[in-house]
Amino acid sequence: MRLRALLSLIMLTISQAACDPCAGVARCANGSYLAVVGQMVDPVSGVGIDGVRIDLVRSAGLPLDTDSLSTVTRDGGHWRLELSPRDSGTTLVDIVISTPGFDPYRVRRVALETHEHGGDANVLDQWVPVPYFAYAGEFYLDGSADQRVANVPVEFRQTSGVALRGEGIRDGVYRAPTDFAGRLTVFPTTGSNAVFPVTTGTIVGDFSVQRGPPYGTTVIRGVRLDATPVYRAPPIIFRVAVGPGTP
Repeated sequence: MRLRALLSLIMLTISQAACDPCAGVARCANGSYLAVVGQMVDPVSGVGIDGVRIDLVRSAGLPLDTDSLSTVTRDGGHWRLELSPRDSGTTLVDIVISTPGFDPYRVRRVALETHEHGGDANVLDQWVPVPYFAYAGEFYLDGSADQRVANVPVEFRQTSGVALRGEGIRDGVYRAPTDFAGRLTVFPTTGSNAVFPVTTGTIVGDFSVQRGPPYGTTVIRGVRLDATPVYRAPPIIFRVAVGPGTP
């Protein structure tokens, strides 16, 4: 009878532990667990990249016992860092990515929230070794329903923001024609016209659409574009009216 009671108690304990996500996890259910996980991948294949250094630095928000931590990606480009918050809430961090063979870049003010249970983490998108822009301009004739302005020269002249690099940028100007559908990739990441930011951030500039006589040039001023480190981020399409009646 005693053996049967002991076995029943053991089975009950195992059953309760199996249903408890905190079982075996240190600092569980204290309301202020803070961790972040991510993965570095190849921008073409999506295969994980090991050996990438990840530096995390607190920039604002919830205080931490340690304001900076580092790790290196492994096991398919994965990484994880556990932080030591002094309370529950949100902290803002900068994350510096240093991939062998590439220049480091910084992702600023990433918001991380504490969780109730240990083991829960802030899960970031997959990131790539070099940030880029994921935009496409769609140019149409002003006053029309959707008549595209195809095969015309376009210039983007940067006026402020993070520095750009790549063969496609010359003296702060990017030049390319619209395609048959009046679209323009801003900016390509492959080929002789590729353009990249030196780090994440915002650039501001003016687009000039050169239709020639008798229409002349349409200038769209103060366009803001944000760089992203996210693997295969969906492109943001912005529509631009071109022709008489536009500034």
